[in-house]
Amino acid sequence: KVMSFHGHLYGGTHDFDKIYLSNGGMIQGFTDNQIESTFHHEMSSILFVNYQNYFRKKAWKDLNRKAYQFQDSVDALLNHKVGEAYLPTLNEQGFLHEFASTTIRNDFVSIAENIFLGDSTFFETIKTYPALEKKCELMIQFFYMVDERFTPEYFKKLRGL
Repeated sequence: KVMSFHGHLYGGTHDFDKIYLSNGGMIQGFTDNQIESTFHHEMSSILFVNYQNYFRKKAWKDLNRKAYQFQDSVDALLNHKVGEAYLPTLNEQGFLHEFASTTIRNDFVSIAENIFLGDSTFFETIKTYPALEKKCELMIQFFYMVDERFTPEYFKKLRGL
């Protein structure tokens, strides 16, 4: 029901090939959408590590207008840089939100956890900011390299297009 690290509650984490999700039920805010988002966040983190050769790191980083804040996700957590509100100032710099601006992996998983859900707010934000739209394209290329069922058409269907 509950998972915490360094005094913070979390919906999920992973190790090399396992995902751990917490679920305290709807009464504690664990919606189906939140749990699915957390799953995609953690799964994409595993894929990011295991399929680094498919990730176009330089192309991704070149889209950022500023450097990542930290080298490690733990530093982001310890420094309370976990905000997930979409902020135009960060969107213009190539980041979805504060957490995405902390490390390249956090940036990657922030796009991944949303690209699978078909949330209209996410896709409206992506359309507004060219760097974020390009990151989605790079993300789709990555997932296609991991599994060729993840075509651009697959992701369009998720969005209802």
